Amino acid sequence: MVESTLSLGFSDIQKEVAFVLGYTRTEASWTPEQILEITRAIDDGYRTFFAAWDWKFKKIVSTFNIWADVAESDDVDVTGIWDGVTYSVVTATRASFYPSMVGKSIVMETAGSFVIYSYTSPTVITVLGDATGATEKFAIASGGTFPLPDDYGGFEGKWTFQPDEFQFPITVVGESQIRAKHQLGTTSERPRFIGIRAKSFDRTVGQRWELIMWPNTNADYPVEYKKVVQPVKMDATNQFPVGGVAHCKTVEAFCKAAAELIVDEVPGALEAAAQTALARSIKIDSEANKPDSLGYNGDPSMLESHHFHMGTANTTYDGREYPLG
Repeated sequence: MVESTLSLGFSDIQKEVAFVLGYTRTEASWTPEQILEITRAIDDGYRTFFAAWDWKFKKIVSTFNIWADVAESDDVDVTGIWDGVTYSVVTATRASFYPSMVGKSIVMETAGSFVIYSYTSPTVITVLGDATGATEKFAIASGGTFPLPDDYGGFEGKWTFQPDEFQFPITVVGESQIRAKHQLGTTSERPRFIGIRAKSFDRTVGQRWELIMWPNTNADYPVEYKKVVQPVKMDATNQFPVGGVAHCKTVEAFCKAAAELIVDEVPGALEAAAQTALARSIKIDSEANKPDSLGYNGDPSMLESHHFHMGTANTTYDGREYPLG
């Protein structure tokens, strides 16, 4: 898909910010120091815009894979190839890997145990150390915890199973409740409860989060949830700000206001203009994609579809299956 030609990109905003900083709008004339100052203003302005409102466009329905422990008896093998320095690329004979396996240990039958460093595809991962060896069996244990994506910034609404699963949504509870459940013993079945908690802070990668569950899953389940996405900074590769045409001028306004603050060291007319643009963007965002209905508020027996149940499609009596209703 191609972004609208009316949308402002990184280079467009660079030129306007440069002008506020007292530079020419001609990119070729900027010194390395000026480029750093321009980038600083754009980063500051973009952060301010993103944090200024609970934007609808930063909430994306995403799929997260909850996976059962991989056992050595499974009908799949892996082969490792070491780079001679730090990493080994491990390839499986069929799809076996998920992004949420990063940080877990893969135990190979003869080569040993290795920490999974990165995910490439369902059949390829990279591990730390020399995992060179013949094609062999392997195991990966989840421990009932799963690292959430790097761009995870929270969630909104329910976590649901895939269509046609006929299951209740997963209940989100406090992570301490999950730990309390595990005190009573571990079981493996369809997950019913999940909790979200912060991982130990790593200053080399930043703050990350993880999901814990009860019971431990007995199978692989792709679940859907509305993720609050953490955006990446704008640059020559990631050219367009979030929000599209409707909000790009507001992003530009905040970047120019940040440049004004660098020059004058106090907020001025450009900050006031950014706040005016923000009010307009909030109004647009509030009215965008409004549903016609938020659901039925009354006696469900009055609805034609009152027989619908989330747990199962049919019921069985005396060996025969009947539709509910």
